[in-house]
Amino acid sequence: DADALNALSHDRDEARELLSHAKRKVILTPHPREFARLFGKSVEEIQLHRMEEALTFAEEMGVTLVLKGAGTIVTDGETCYLNATGSSALAKAGSGDVLAGFLAALAAGGMNPTDAAALAVYYHGLAADTLASEFSTFGVTPSDLPKQIAREISATQNEICK
Repeated sequence: DADALNALSHDRDEARELLSHAKRKVILTPHPREFARLFGKSVEEIQLHRMEEALTFAEEMGVTLVLKGAGTIVTDGETCYLNATGSSALAKAGSGDVLAGFLAALAAGGMNPTDAAALAVYYHGLAADTLASEFSTFGVTPSDLPKQIAREISATQNEICK
């Protein structure tokens, strides 16, 4: 959530201390501007070295980081995934909330936080890609995503289980 991310960005040492006391692994899902505030750098600096900045931050803070945007990065500081799905169809208010809800459901079900984040990002992007091919990137709304995510998961399961 943007407000929680903004609260963390005021004092890096305090943020690290707070995150170290979490009962479970924390998953942060900033877009580049939110991440730039967390990291104390400009958006341009972050975008220039996205992978390195994401890895460093996740390792330093002990979190799973989902750095949203073109080529969303998911990392815990050791393992790193670069997502190939998704498009500007997701650049709408509410899309990140759908991602966070799906990700939280996977993690709450017992999945490793980094794997849950990578899987959620993949299916979230795949659903948006499928919807955009049907309705255009402008025609995709966040409320369309949950049902399409379910369809994508079902299609994948059907292919694997043949």
